[in-house]
Amino acid sequence: MVRRYSPSDDVNYTIGKKIQEIRTSSGLSRHKIAKEIGVTHQQFQKYEEGVNKISASRLFLLARALNTSVKWFFEGDIMDTNNKITLAAFRNLMKCTVEQQATINNVIKSILKLQNQGENKEDIAV
Repeated sequence: MVRRYSPSDDVNYTIGKKIQEIRTSSGLSRHKIAKEIGVTHQQFQKYEEGVNKISASRLFLLARALNTSVKWFFEGDIMDTNNKITLAAFRNLMKCTVEQQATINNVIKSILKLQNQGENKEDIAV
């Protein structure tokens, strides 16, 4: 089964990198922090890699263990401009009817087809 991309993937990745950054700069091991927040070191590694989402309650425990605030994980530009546009487009799309979504999808596929015309690419299936 192929996992579909979600705009939240970028947020998970960014938060994971911030977790790794503060943990390593503090000289703490994954094992120590994982134990402190009640997860396996494998699960903690998945948080750092952005593979698994971290719950709000676990993020709170993690912030305490790393002597920082939950707010710190969200400071700065957590998503680049392209991802912000993608997220905004997705939110708007979800407000549309199924028929409108299908029409918008067809428009997007047509734009991509024109863009890729002349190139030997697979059909764009969405």
